[in-house]
Amino acid sequence: MREEQKHRQKKGRQGLPLTAAFLGFLAVFGAGLVFLPEKVFSDTENRYLAQKPEWTPEAFLDGSYGEDYEKYLSDQFPMRGGLVALKALAQRSAGKGDVNGVYFGKDGYYIERFDREKLLNGQLQKNIAYLAKAVSSFGESLGEDHVRVMLVPSASQILTEKLPDFAEPWDQTEVYELLREAAWRENAAGKGKRGEAQDWPSWLLRPDQVLAGHSGEELYYRTDHHWTTKGAYYAFSCWMDSIEEKAPDMEKYDRTVVTEEFLGTIHSKLNIPMNPDRIEVWTPAGAGEWNGDSQFEVFYDGVPEAHGSLYEPERLKGRDKYAVFLDGNHALTEIVNTEAAGHRRLLIIKDSYAHCFAAFAAPYFERVYMADLRYLNQKLSELSEEEKVTDVLVLYQIPGFASDENVTKIAR
Repeated sequence: MREEQKHRQKKGRQGLPLTAAFLGFLAVFGAGLVFLPEKVFSDTENRYLAQKPEWTPEAFLDGSYGEDYEKYLSDQFPMRGGLVALKALAQRSAGKGDVNGVYFGKDGYYIERFDREKLLNGQLQKNIAYLAKAVSSFGESLGEDHVRVMLVPSASQILTEKLPDFAEPWDQTEVYELLREAAWRENAAGKGKRGEAQDWPSWLLRPDQVLAGHSGEELYYRTDHHWTTKGAYYAFSCWMDSIEEKAPDMEKYDRTVVTEEFLGTIHSKLNIPMNPDRIEVWTPAGAGEWNGDSQFEVFYDGVPEAHGSLYEPERLKGRDKYAVFLDGNHALTEIVNTEAAGHRRLLIIKDSYAHCFAAFAAPYFERVYMADLRYLNQKLSELSEEEKVTDVLVLYQIPGFASDENVTKIAR
C-alpha cells in the first residue's frame, strides 16, 4: 500500500514540470490577450481578423457567441504567424498529404485542396438557385444574348500535372451541370418551357475547357489562389467569342513584369519560405507606360475622385501586391472609357478573379461597373437600371462561389 502511494507521489512530481509549463503558457496567452492591442487586419494573411464579440443573451443561447469567441481567440492568438508556420512544417515533416488545405505540388506550386462534400453543401445549392434566378431576370430585362456567366476552376482542376501523385482533386466541372439544371428548372417554372433540359445555355461559358488546352503554361500563381494575367487573357478570349467579338492576339499586348516579389494567399495559409511569384501587367501595344495616364478614369465606392489608370503602383509596396489591379477589393468600381466609340455598359458581378480580367474588357465598353457582393448592399437590379447597363458578366472562381454566402444577394 505504502509502495503504491510512493509511486503515485513520484508520478505526480514528474508531471509537475508539464503542468507548470502548461499553466505558464496559459498565463502568457492570457496576458497577450489582455495587454496586447487587438489586431484588426493581418498583413500576412491579407484578411480582417475576428474581433471580440459582444455578449448578448440571444447570441449565447443560439450558440453564435461561442462560435464567434472561438474565432476571436484563434485570430488574436499571440505569435499566430509563427505558430502557423511551425504547424505547417511539422505536418509536412510527418508526411501529411496536404497541409492546412494545401498540396505541396511539383515545380514549386502550392495548390489548394477543396473538399467535395464540404463544398457541395446547402450554400452552393442556394447560390446556384439564386444565380439561375438572376440570369433569368437579367435575360428578361437585357436579353439573354447580353448575359454571360463564367465560373472559373481553381488550379487543382487545370494544373493536374503539378499535383502530387496521391492527390484526388474535386472535379469542379460538376458545378456547370448543377447550374444548367437549375437554370432549366427556373426557366420551366417561370415560362412553362420544357423539353430543353439537354440544351447547353449560351450564357454559361466553359473557361475550364479553354484553360485546360493551355495547362502547360503559367495560368495560375504558385503561391496565390488567383489566375495570372495570361490565364485571365485566355478566359477573356473565350468570353469575347461568346459575344461574337474577336479578342486581340496575345502579341498585340505589351507585357511588363511589375514585381518578382509576390507572395500570395496560399503563402499566407502556410507562412513558410517559398519562391515568390512575378506579376505581369498587359497593356495594348503602343499604349504607353502601364502606370501612366490612360484613356480610363476609375472611381471606387462612389467617391468622386478619378484615378487615371487601371493599376495602382503603390500597392506593389505592400504585401497584397495583387491589388495592383484596380486597387484590390471594393464594393463598387466604375471604369469610364473616355475614348469609347459606343454606349455599351458592362456590369461584372464578381470576386477578385475579375480584377486583372477587367483590364482586357474595359476598352470595349463606355463604362464597366464591378460589383462585389461581399461589400455591396445596393440591389443589382437598381444599379443596372440607374446606370443603364446593357451587358452582364458573372465572374467567380468556383470554390469561392460555392462558399460565399453573399452570392444570395445576386437576385435582389
